[in-house]
Amino acid sequence: MVTEKIFESALGISSPWFIALAILVVVGGGASATAGTVNFVSCPADGMLGPLPPPVHSQPVVIPGPELKGSLAYYKAPEGIGVFAPVGWQCREWYGSGGIVLIVAPHTVSPLYRGNSSGPAVTVSSIDGGTSGSLAVAQLITQLFPKQDRTFVAKVTADEKWNYTPRRNYRRYSVKNDIFHRVTPTLLEFTAPANSTGIGTGKSLSASDQPIAGLVMLVPPRTGPGIYIVRVRLGTTQHELTSVILKLMIERHRP
Repeated sequence: MVTEKIFESALGISSPWFIALAILVVVGGGASATAGTVNFVSCPADGMLGPLPPPVHSQPVVIPGPELKGSLAYYKAPEGIGVFAPVGWQCREWYGSGGIVLIVAPHTVSPLYRGNSSGPAVTVSSIDGGTSGSLAVAQLITQLFPKQDRTFVAKVTADEKWNYTPRRNYRRYSVKNDIFHRVTPTLLEFTAPANSTGIGTGKSLSASDQPIAGLVMLVPPRTGPGIYIVRVRLGTTQHELTSVILKLMIERHRP
């Protein structure tokens, strides 16, 4: 079970940035005078069924705040969910039966990428508790959302002995170095300090001398609970975009 602390982003901005989200929200369910758009960027994917072409999509994505148009884009591949990241970056997705990860970086993302980048990047992972990702989701619920989906966790634990991949074969996330703030019962903000491993690095990034800010969301997929993990590590000239990306991801993908 995680010990909750006050979240501080890489900018040194305290957790109340979440309150400031109200300033950006497009109210009334429709467009407002402050709404803007960012470009949709299609990303290729590769995985258990082979390579997949980028999705065909040319419509911009509506966001609050027209001033962000030249700073951010919305990146998405055929599977999984999309993520906001600096404009002009490159992207690639990997998918499997248990989960999906989308990597966006300022350089070409190689098909051979194995989560060992220590540079700037924005990633989003989705883990499906209704498939072979059930063990990973149960572990993360136990560690980060212990009051949620207890029936699901109990069922996964009881069924484990019949599973062809026992729980011991899954790497348990180490969260002792991360700083968490619980925004809602199913949403956590986190920061991973520089030169540390944990939820901030996971399978997407390696540790570096720059901290990682992010979100962990517990979401309800079709057949079982799932987890979204957003990780943001930007260069020193783009730190101001970190909290903006996290706010936009909450607005777009929170259940």
